[in-house]
Amino acid sequence: MTNNKFRTRIIYIVVIIALLVPLFLLGKPASVQKGDEGQVQLRGGILAGIREKENITDAQLGEIDPASSTMKLATFGMRGVALVLLWHKSLDYEKKSDWNNVVVTSKQITMLEPRFTTVWDFLGWRLAYNASRDQDDYRERYRWVIRGYEFLEDGIHYNMLAPFLYHKAGWTISQKIGISDEKVQYRQLFWQDDEFHGAPHIPYPNGTPEIANRDNWLYGIPLYEHSEEIFSKVEDDFVTRRAEGLVTDDQVKDYYNSDNKKWSIGNMARPLFYAHSRMNHIHYADWYEQDGSFGEKAKENWRKAQTIWDSFGDKRISTTIDDRRNPDQKRVIYLKAAAETQAKIDQLNEELVSLLAPRTKRDLYVERWNLLTDLQQGALVTAVKKYNVEHYVAIREYLDETQPDWEEKLTELRNSLIEDPEELAAYLIPEPIRKGMRGMEQSDERDEVNMAQKAGRALEEVVNQASSALALTPTAIAGEIGSWETRQREDYEEYQEKLAENPELADDPDFPKVEPPTRNAPRAREIVQELDDENYHHQLPGMFCELTNYVHYGQEIDVEQTSEAVSANEAKYWARRAFNEDGNIFLANEKYLESMRIWSELLDNPRYEYLNNDLFRRDFVDFVDKYRHVTDRLDDSERGTLYPVDFPFAKIVRLELENGMINPLRDSLVYLRHRHENGDYDEIVDRSVLLLKAWNGTMQGYEYLKYVPVPEYKDEVAEVFALYVDSLQKTERQFASDVPLLEFISTVMYYEPITREALRKTEQINLAEESETLLDKLADAALDWSLVVAQYPILKLPADAYIDQTNLFSTSYLRTCHDQITTIIALYVDTCKKLNRPVTTDFPLHELLPAGVTAAVDPATVVQATVAPIDPTAVDSATDAEPVQEDAVPADSQ
Repeated sequence: MTNNKFRTRIIYIVVIIALLVPLFLLGKPASVQKGDEGQVQLRGGILAGIREKENITDAQLGEIDPASSTMKLATFGMRGVALVLLWHKSLDYEKKSDWNNVVVTSKQITMLEPRFTTVWDFLGWRLAYNASRDQDDYRERYRWVIRGYEFLEDGIHYNMLAPFLYHKAGWTISQKIGISDEKVQYRQLFWQDDEFHGAPHIPYPNGTPEIANRDNWLYGIPLYEHSEEIFSKVEDDFVTRRAEGLVTDDQVKDYYNSDNKKWSIGNMARPLFYAHSRMNHIHYADWYEQDGSFGEKAKENWRKAQTIWDSFGDKRISTTIDDRRNPDQKRVIYLKAAAETQAKIDQLNEELVSLLAPRTKRDLYVERWNLLTDLQQGALVTAVKKYNVEHYVAIREYLDETQPDWEEKLTELRNSLIEDPEELAAYLIPEPIRKGMRGMEQSDERDEVNMAQKAGRALEEVVNQASSALALTPTAIAGEIGSWETRQREDYEEYQEKLAENPELADDPDFPKVEPPTRNAPRAREIVQELDDENYHHQLPGMFCELTNYVHYGQEIDVEQTSEAVSANEAKYWARRAFNEDGNIFLANEKYLESMRIWSELLDNPRYEYLNNDLFRRDFVDFVDKYRHVTDRLDDSERGTLYPVDFPFAKIVRLELENGMINPLRDSLVYLRHRHENGDYDEIVDRSVLLLKAWNGTMQGYEYLKYVPVPEYKDEVAEVFALYVDSLQKTERQFASDVPLLEFISTVMYYEPITREALRKTEQINLAEESETLLDKLADAALDWSLVVAQYPILKLPADAYIDQTNLFSTSYLRTCHDQITTIIALYVDTCKKLNRPVTTDFPLHELLPAGVTAAVDPATVVQATVAPIDPTAVDSATDAEPVQEDAVPADSQ
């Protein structure tokens, strides 16, 4: 018995010793040993190695509250249940906007999943974006943005080798503060946040006491750069091991499908990942000027941004895209390669075209056009008229030279493709009107839309066939060169045979000489192959250049360094400050126009032709939209007109809008003119309202159109109204209650030069003058008002026919003009009555005479006539609507 007990104890001791060995190997701590050669770092056990690899510090161990309910569930093996419960609680708190409890539950979630980077990212985003949005005061919103950023910093504390979290932290501090609606206030609060900047943070462990270092764009740069450093180290290590054959195919697949791994950057494209830190330098240079600092320092910031952006173009960037020419490799790109390969492509295309000589590409387009059937040519009439694509431009020029009436002929051919007359009529309705008809309840309107769509589908097939036949690829050009040389060779062989049979023909001046065939076909085929190679090398960097706006930012940096751009930005800054802070609208107007004039000069400079492209144009259009707020506040004496006659950005507005809805709207106006000429007045009444609604939709999308920076747009809308009013009078229908743009017409009419002149003359009328003089001045003012009525015939209608009594402000200018016209007529009739004269047809406003007043047909033959009884109600109401002082007729300016 005793021996058995002793044996059992020995076994226990041996087992314990055997277990201590692996425990020692697992848990041995890292240490430093001092020796003769100095200090030596001892690696320690396996767990110490894992902690070092994962960058887990001793301070991070044991941070979970052991008394929390979360830990109670987790220690019973129910961590998954705990996470689900916490997520539901967190979402429920968010619905209630109980953000403090969202923070508490979020911290508990991250205690259970501290290594899951996506959790930190998502929860940080909820605080910085969702929580801040729910606050009323911008200071409190800013505080939640900072809490979201600090939450991401906590995540980095647990995941110091996760580039994704560094990048998200850099994004939050840069973008959320720098581009939100409250960006001006946020940036100022960030500068002044001594508590935040005095505490240690990841990019600045000792704090950032210098105010100059507190710019949010500069603050985010080291976060981005550290993210890049971590990711590049992993990437370079993987590429090296793969090149040495130390990586299996499965490991390759695992590496490139690793969105959830700690070192991953998620599904972000690598060029965009590397672009953000460089873009922050550009944003800083931009905001340096927006904050009111200019001069040489501003240029220096842009020069630094250019150096950094240029080096970005030279950066070697690995991608996750397979290299189809090297199946075992991934593509590696340089953004600058896009410009280099594009230059090579352009050079090769020019060489290929030169091999066509003596023919040109235009000759080929014309040949292909003439091979199309008549119906195919007709189907392309719209494309040839409107599109500025190379082959359509060539064909348009050819047709202009050879067939002046080609538009009418091709339109007839196109229309002949639609056999059903009703479908044709429906198809010819322009799209803006047709779009309005889709929402109408009448079944016949919907039927017209359906018929138009059916006709459009039938035409589309023919258009696609014809477009394909016109396409001219490099391969097609090379084929044309080969075919041309074959014909040349045949002609030359025939020529040589004739000379061999009859040698004296060589001296015959009437015998046509044939040159030997060119030998360009082999080179053309080589060029096609070279183009294929260059296009392959260009495609990927070109795509990523578009993704990062690499070319656009380079162009922006280029122009912003000029003295002109700095001056323009300075003028814009003072304009914005005069408007927002000082309330000096006159100075704001002057400075905005000064800035726009400088930019217009740069726009016209061939060196900066790129300023006219889409991205820059939208920035300038945004400029126009901000200037609109100034025009809103200008009074009549400061404004005079809605926009200056020589408005500097009129060209920009034209370019922007004529790429959008303006051209279809103009086509619709042409359509209404034709219908009006044909006497389809009922149709005009309905469809002009639809067109006005389409115009209204465009103006809502481009609010600066409210004050018409481009005069022709105002004239076109006014013409639609004129067609509508004329058709109303001819059909005796009522003014529709849902006609839009009355306020627009009211405003632009009031500020028309002819209206302003009419108002001026009306104000200068003095009732104390002699009747003859008064009559002449009334007639002169009436002449000016007749010009206004001719352009805006809505004034012919009774005021209560179109003025909304519940919203008189929107049409106050219309009412003002209407009342002034009524007053002029009443005074003129009353003065004629005093002089015992008839109102004759030479009175400019005779069409608007009140009921009971007639005009003599021929004033030259009338010596003395009795004036028909004046309708006292009409005259009195007109006079009462505009009280007259003894010395003048006042004009209601608003």
